[in-house]
Amino acid sequence: MSNDLYEILGISKNADAAEIKKAYRALAREHHPDANQGSAASEEKFKEVAVAYEVLSDPEKRAKYDQFGIDGLRTDGGFSQNGVSFDFNLSDLFESFFGGQGFSNNFSNQRSSNDVQAQVDVSLSEAAFGATKTISLRLDRTCSLCTGSGAKAGTSPSTCSTCAGAGMIQEVKQTFFGQMLAQSQCLTCSGFGTVIQDPCQECSGSGVVREDVSMEITIPAGVETGSRLRLTGQGPAGLRLTPPGDLYVLINVLSDSRFERHGDDLVGVQEISFLSAIFGTTIDIETLDKNETLHIPPGTKSGEVFRLRSHGMGRLRGRGRGDILMYVTVIIPSVKKLNDEQKDLLKSYALASGEEIQETHEHPTLFEKVKRAFT
Repeated sequence: MSNDLYEILGISKNADAAEIKKAYRALAREHHPDANQGSAASEEKFKEVAVAYEVLSDPEKRAKYDQFGIDGLRTDGGFSQNGVSFDFNLSDLFESFFGGQGFSNNFSNQRSSNDVQAQVDVSLSEAAFGATKTISLRLDRTCSLCTGSGAKAGTSPSTCSTCAGAGMIQEVKQTFFGQMLAQSQCLTCSGFGTVIQDPCQECSGSGVVREDVSMEITIPAGVETGSRLRLTGQGPAGLRLTPPGDLYVLINVLSDSRFERHGDDLVGVQEISFLSAIFGTTIDIETLDKNETLHIPPGTKSGEVFRLRSHGMGRLRGRGRGDILMYVTVIIPSVKKLNDEQKDLLKSYALASGEEIQETHEHPTLFEKVKRAFT
């Protein structure tokens, strides 16, 4: 953790109040714990930024810091006592300023740890048009015996005598900035504000029981693998009547033998004979919802693409549907599969076209030689 407060905010030592505030807001947004959950580096940076702004935005504290550095933020003006210097850094300053509590109470509310995630598989058609799916999972649900209070039937939780029902306790601490009011979770009631004297036998005082749950979810048209649906309040019930968590449903779109997805479009391959390529043909294409006729014009070459408009995927954030792109592959028959009549017809065509056919014979494989030897 750097001890240069100006460097932390990325400003010069001549920065005015407006520049200090602007730099602080930008960095606070960037490194806010809510936007970088699980990132220890971002949380540490946020702490640095908070302390730097607290000092530099206060003219008196800034003057002490400019004159004496970090030591200048002590109440004794940065001078040692009894000839002994005090070695402390910005981490000590932060802990003193925030009462050693970090940001756990300010920026996480226990609901995030109460969220759950489930996965559902959907077919390509279901992803294209949307669907209703039923999922089954085990979740905490409010205890029916105590209706979520956690107390035995006929009793009720009592107000915590330590925090008077607030769930938090406050105490005044002497810090480098003077007297500060620090707040922390009440250890007696674990932040609930009430104490269970006689717990419910069904849920052991938690207010929740684990149950098998089935629920229908609506899959919107256009989802793709990795899409995540948030069902607010549909996650596990909160302990002792605290708010429930959210259920996140992760979508997995199954592969389809007919098409490959590219955004909102679908790509397929259609094989045609060389005669169909020469003379043209019509082919019935099975799309996701119905059959469509694909017209192949005479002289079509292998690799040409034909578009069936508005037969692709539904658009998740828009109207209409994507297209189907059909790549045509012209199949050339193997000479081995041609009978004598077919070969003669092709030779006649070549002769009429002024093209000479030079038949080549494939050399037999070792297996074929052995086979012939025994027949």
